[in-house]
Amino acid sequence: MEQYLKDENFESQHAEKCDLFVELSPARISYAIVDDVSNQLQVLFSSRIASNILILDKLDTLFNTHTELQLPFRQIKIGLQTSHFTFIPDELFDPSLVKEYAKFTQSGTHMDHRIQINDIKSAGIKNVVTIELERQEALQTRFHQAQFFSQADSFIAGMDSMIDGNGGTSFGLNVQSETIEVAVFDSDRLRFYNLFDCVNADEFNYFLLTIVKELNLDPAQTKILLAGAIEKNDAYYQRIQKYFQDIHFLNTRQLLVQSDLTDQLAPHLFFSLISLNLCE
Repeated sequence: MEQYLKDENFESQHAEKCDLFVELSPARISYAIVDDVSNQLQVLFSSRIASNILILDKLDTLFNTHTELQLPFRQIKIGLQTSHFTFIPDELFDPSLVKEYAKFTQSGTHMDHRIQINDIKSAGIKNVVTIELERQEALQTRFHQAQFFSQADSFIAGMDSMIDGNGGTSFGLNVQSETIEVAVFDSDRLRFYNLFDCVNADEFNYFLLTIVKELNLDPAQTKILLAGAIEKNDAYYQRIQKYFQDIHFLNTRQLLVQSDLTDQLAPHLFFSLISLNLCE
C-alpha cells in the first residue's frame, strides 16, 4: 500500500525553510517534509518495498518521480532500521572507549562500518550506532549533508515527549510489518528498549508476555502507548487487550501544528517518522 499526501500550497521555493525526514527499513520507505517555521506537514509519502527490490533502487525511482526530494532543504534527517546499536548512560560515557562500546553493536569495529554517537538527551543516554559505510555513503550521495539516526533515537525521543511526567510505567510499542519496537519507561526514565523481528500476532503475544515477565510489570498499573501499523481491534490490539486496560495511541498531531494534511493521517501511524524532528 502506498500513501502520498501533499499540501496544495507547498512550492519548491519553500524548501529552504523545511526539513526532510526519511525513514528506511527493509520493508518500507517513508518521508515527510515539515515547515520548520510553521511546524506544519507539507508532504508525506510511505510505501512498502517488494522483497525483490533494493532500497537504493526504490530511492532512485522516487528521486525521478517525486521531484521534491531533490530540493535544498534546511536539514535532512534519516532514520535507519538497525540492530547495530548499544546504549551508554550519559554519566558513564567515556569518549575514549567508543571503539570498545562498538563491540556491543553486533557489527564490531570492522573497517566497513562507521561508528556514530547519537545523543538521546531526553533519556540521558548516548546511542552508539555502527552504520555500514557503503550504505551511508550511498545515501549521502542522494541526500547531501544528511544526519543519520537509528530507529531507536526517534521512537525513544518521541515517546519521552508524550509521557505525562506523573511517574508510573509506560510501555511503548511501535508495530511494523516485520518488526516491533518496545520501549518501557518507569517513573519517566527509560528502563528497556529493543527491536524484535515479528510477523504475526502469536509472535507478538510471546514478546509481550516475555517482557512483562522479565521486567516484572504489573499490567493493571502499566499504560500502553501504541504507534505504527496497528489499529483498534486488530489481531495485535486484541492480544494487548487480554492483559492491559490502559491503552492509548501515540499522537503525531501533538508534534505538528494542525492542518488539513494532518487531519488525513491516522495520528499514530507515522509517529516515529515525525519524531525525527526531536532528534539532535
